[in-house]
Amino acid sequence: GDLTGTLEDGVRNCRAFIFFITDGILASDWCSRELRWAVAFRKNIVLVRETDFRHGGLEMNLFLKQVPEDLVHVFRNTIAIPWYRQPAFRRVSVQLILKAADVVDSYARDLERLNQTKTEMEAILESSMNTTTCFDVIAQHSWAMRAVFLMGGFTRFKSRK
Repeated sequence: GDLTGTLEDGVRNCRAFIFFITDGILASDWCSRELRWAVAFRKNIVLVRETDFRHGGLEMNLFLKQVPEDLVHVFRNTIAIPWYRQPAFRRVSVQLILKAADVVDSYARDLERLNQTKTEMEAILESSMNTTTCFDVIAQHSWAMRAVFLMGGFTRFKSRK
């Protein structure tokens, strides 16, 4: 297939372009092209800087010496988010990247909803002294379940083997 067209379309259609800064990254023709496309398409460019020297990390002043003149403005006008590999700090890096990319952390949102639902269910169970089964609780607190029971309850489905 046409790799150039595929990559260019990927950059064109992305909401945010994350560029991972490592030693020599701009020596890659593909990485340089993608970054130039992101600039041309006016994408939200999120810079992430590797901090571990064993994985290509380097200080920004040294990296800036590697940047072609036409791309210097990208790196001079944007603060690079440090990428930490230690688990205790990695979550901070991920949260900063998500925020800079304007992406919602769906895991955190889902976890928050799960905790809220758990709290609500505990309150329901504490207030429902006479209920004994989950069907009793759902029937007492869910209009949808009441409608199911009103329409004839649950039907037993047999699997076909």
